Amino acid sequence: MRLLIGTLLFCLGSALIPVMNAEAYLSVVAQNSDWWPALLGFVAGLGQTGGKVIWYYAGRGSTRVPWIRKKLESPKWQASYDRWYARASDRPALATALLAASGLSGFPPLAVMAVLFGALRFNLPLFTLTVLVSRALRFWAILEAASLAWRFL
Repeated sequence: MRLLIGTLLFCLGSALIPVMNAEAYLSVVAQNSDWWPALLGFVAGLGQTGGKVIWYYAGRGSTRVPWIRKKLESPKWQASYDRWYARASDRPALATALLAASGLSGFPPLAVMAVLFGALRFNLPLFTLTVLVSRALRFWAILEAASLAWRFL
C-alpha cells in the first residue's frame, strides 16, 4: 500500500516539477514490485492527472494576469485567442485527440497543453478523463516494458 501512495504522490509531484521524472521512477519500481503493472500505471496516471489539473487551472486564471490581459486587448492577440477557442470548442473530438496524443507520447509536453486547454476553457471533465486514460496507458506500457527488461538483465 505504501508503494501505491508513494507512486501517487511522486507522480503528482512530477506533474508539477519537470525534474522529477515519473518514467524513471516507474522503471525502478517495476524492478522491485509485485503489484500489477496496470494498477501501478493507473495510480501513476491518477497522480499525474491531479498535477495537470493544477496546470489547467493555472492556464484558466492566466487571462486575469495584467500583462496577458493587456496582450489580449490587442486585435491580433484577441483574434488568435478567438481562433484557438473556436477550434477547441467547435471540434472537441480533434482537441481531445490532440490532448490524448500528448498524454501518450509526451509531445507536445502535457504541462504546456494543460495550461493551453485551461486558457481556452476546455471542458474540464473531458480534459481530466483524457489525461487520466492517456497517462495511465503510457505508464502501464512503461511498467510492462521495464519489467520485461529487468527480467533479461
